[in-house]
Amino acid sequence: MTASAGSPVTVHGPDGAVTGQRRTARAGGSRWLPAIPAVVTLAVMLYQIQRPSFWRDEGATLAAVHRSLPQMFRMLGYQDAAHGAYYLLMWGWVRVFGSGEVALRLPSAIAMAVAAAFITLIGRRLVSPGAGLAGGLVFAALPSVTRYGQEARSYAMMAALATVASYLLIRALAAEPPSRRHWLTGYAVALAGLGLANIFGLLLIPAHLPLLLLTLRQAGGTDGPGGPAGAARRLLWGWLAAVAVACVVVSPLVVLGWAQRHQEVWIKPVSLKEVGSLAALAGGTRPALVAGVITLGAVAVGAARGRARLQADWPAPLLALAVPWLLLPAVLLLGGSLLHPSYVFRYVVFCIPAAALLAGAALAALGWWLAVVGLILIVLSGLPGQQHARAVSGHSENLRQLSHLLARHARPGDAVIFAGRNDREFAAAYPAGYRNLRDVALGQAAISAGHLLATDAPAAVVRSRLATLPRLWAVETGADRGNVPVLAGLGFRPIRRWNVTGIWLVLYTRQ
Repeated sequence: MTASAGSPVTVHGPDGAVTGQRRTARAGGSRWLPAIPAVVTLAVMLYQIQRPSFWRDEGATLAAVHRSLPQMFRMLGYQDAAHGAYYLLMWGWVRVFGSGEVALRLPSAIAMAVAAAFITLIGRRLVSPGAGLAGGLVFAALPSVTRYGQEARSYAMMAALATVASYLLIRALAAEPPSRRHWLTGYAVALAGLGLANIFGLLLIPAHLPLLLLTLRQAGGTDGPGGPAGAARRLLWGWLAAVAVACVVVSPLVVLGWAQRHQEVWIKPVSLKEVGSLAALAGGTRPALVAGVITLGAVAVGAARGRARLQADWPAPLLALAVPWLLLPAVLLLGGSLLHPSYVFRYVVFCIPAAALLAGAALAALGWWLAVVGLILIVLSGLPGQQHARAVSGHSENLRQLSHLLARHARPGDAVIFAGRNDREFAAAYPAGYRNLRDVALGQAAISAGHLLATDAPAAVVRSRLATLPRLWAVETGADRGNVPVLAGLGFRPIRRWNVTGIWLVLYTRQ
């Protein structure tokens, strides 16, 4: 039987024939099956979603959305254009639902639930309903999914859009020309949305190439335009057109992002630590080890049962999609960082669904009762990470406590100084503790300056303001904690210090 241009979504037996029963199982299955992982994932995301304090990046989200649309567009022309689409979405969201921890993080929780549903759809189509269900449930159990599903940033939406785009590509590759156009249109829209959420999301495009090439190879031939070779060419041009449309839509953001690349000075050069962070794509070190052992066991079981069973458990289209999706964006970003540091793990969070797909296929290959045992082991291995992600300081900075300390201990007439770069995001996250404190280093307010955050006044102006202050609160971060140069020679001495998740809150009084 000749393979069509959409043949990678089917299973081939050892003689090259399509196994019709298995293909029907893939395309079929209960329509409500994707709802199970989606509901489970949403429940996991919502559990204690309000407990972790906002951290500085979530403070940046709040600083952006609490301004008018003209003010936001002015700001995006200067900085943070890479997050502009997310800010615009959240601008409307907070005006309906508010900006507390639950309300601000809810879109990310929903996005992770959407990703789980489409992981199930992909697994069901490429392997089996059981593999899809297992993949969606593994996704819900990964601590890294919880971490970014409970954060008011765009990374969960990237994961959802990458999964939707991958599913639409699979459907396009399997469809006949009249309906393929609709699937490719949806694919272009999803890719554009992914790039607008973060330009690094476009790294999914080269990760999709192996699946496309596999399709074209299986659809090969030398006959005329109406035969397999002609169908393969039309499919290739259709995919290129979809990618081109997405890139054109995202291109203004790419130009702005390049012009604003000075904002990435905080990103460190590549080191073994950054390479080691890739384990979080499988939920962290422990879940990755457990999933790795399960996967190796599943491959061994399939190999022992023969080549046909191994090919059925691990179809070539699944491997052509999931393995590049899991690894290639991170490898490209790490490689590019050798020239210009730009790798941060959260930029490749959209690759986590690929790890869940592979783990789901491994669990399904073991049989249902071993799959249940394996899933339980993955869940148990991820419990410490789940607990850590829900800690008050699970997002790295307890800005809530910092604001609470100021509200409790500050007196009328006190002032505050932010010693570190971008530390005014702390006040944007929880303004209550700073509301009655004078920002002694304030130059120009954020909105009037058109910046995300306010600017600093010249040092001479700051020192003149400090000359008559009896008490000063300093928020000190990074390697310069304990050293605020602008205070030198003004008679201030520290009388009390709080260490809040690595941030020093220091009370100075004048001698």
